[in-house]
Amino acid sequence: MSDNFGGDGAGVAMKTGTLEEVGTLKAAAPLHVLIVENLPNDVALMLLELRKAGLYLDHTLGRNKEQFRHALQQDQFDAILCDYRLPGWTGLEALQVLRETVGDILLSFGHRDTRRRSRC
Repeated sequence: MSDNFGGDGAGVAMKTGTLEEVGTLKAAAPLHVLIVENLPNDVALMLLELRKAGLYLDHTLGRNKEQFRHALQQDQFDAILCDYRLPGWTGLEALQVLRETVGDILLSFGHRDTRRRSRC
């Protein structure tokens, strides 16, 4: 029997601890995240949940469109977390700005219980 792992059907065995080692490597290098949110309690909740999930991150906060644009001009981010509805603009408008100014980056935006992700 042949397979994609070496031809004998046995596959490739993972070493014990491989997943834990990968997790440790990720923890050593923080994710640089832009959080676009105008409500301080929502920012605190996002950070709490991300840290509970084991993510080590360094974040920048943008509370409005101007701060969002400024942050994009000043720094590069691994990911952007954005509220879908913000005073005077939306997550879709943030996505449009990203497409115009930044290369490939993950933007996740949400409102209440719905969460949407888009890759620029």
